Amino acid sequence: MDRVLHGRTGVSEASRKRVEEILKTTG
Repeated sequence: MDRVLHGRTGVSEASRKRVEEILKTTG
């Protein structure tokens, strides 16, 4: 997941934070 997010410059930080929150909620 991290590699894909870091690899894609089009992904905004907001989207990354959302993913992190989801991962924290599910994990």
